[in-house]
Amino acid sequence: MSMLAVAAIIGVATATVTTCGVGLVQGTGTWCGLHWIWLIGFPLAVIAAVIFGLPLVFLFRKWRLTKWWQFGITGFICAMPVWMQLAQPFTSVRWTQSGLYDSLNYLGSGVASGLAYWWIFQKMSVRNNSAETAQENNVFFKKTKNVETSDDAVAAVFWGAGDRMICCKGIGGETNEFNTTSHPKLAQAGYVATLEIQTASSEPALLLHAFYSGHWSFAVSPGSEDSDELPSWKITREWGSVNQHSETLTIFCPKGCNVSAVDRIADHY
Repeated sequence: MSMLAVAAIIGVATATVTTCGVGLVQGTGTWCGLHWIWLIGFPLAVIAAVIFGLPLVFLFRKWRLTKWWQFGITGFICAMPVWMQLAQPFTSVRWTQSGLYDSLNYLGSGVASGLAYWWIFQKMSVRNNSAETAQENNVFFKKTKNVETSDDAVAAVFWGAGDRMICCKGIGGETNEFNTTSHPKLAQAGYVATLEIQTASSEPALLLHAFYSGHWSFAVSPGSEDSDELPSWKITREWGSVNQHSETLTIFCPKGCNVSAVDRIADHY
């Protein structure tokens, strides 16, 4: 709920200041009640965000809607009832004089609030290092040991693009785009790939396996055949947060780690 309130305040402030600024540059100040933003703008925005936005948050999570334009359009629609109440009557002198600016202000506040919430949501999805999320990851991997979430950890993000590219950011290595059809260690294996994450001391730590079947998905395994344990790194999984056709895998690994492509295990038979 606090995220909704903050996004609503950011949206109203952005739209009001922008609209008033444009109007003042054009030479009219009759419609720009910037001082009313504290008494009317912010309270109405927060109330509307809670009434309309809170149910929509659950629907967006259920339907996995994560695109910026989906949040922007939804903010526009949520602002329409407020706009209808504040802009009427449409036959008034104020509407004739500044109806366009009022509409841009009220409806623009909705769009800006939706985009602000999307931005906050994206940041929280990547940087949320809470103990609750770490515990969920332990359950996913059937582990009970503590997950490493130190301040030295960096977020290495992996996702698929198209039908042959595996992309990453936040981690060093030979490249940030692995092409499964042209990379010398990947080209003969089909639309699959194995990437290795090494520590700063060049020790194999984790193997990342990517699979394409119309959508990209990932699996992880220990970096060495001599170990049956994953490193105690936090790992989060999302669907469609970067590419709607791909899982997004975020690995919180120590600073200095790097990633490279490795040969897949040869057939033993």
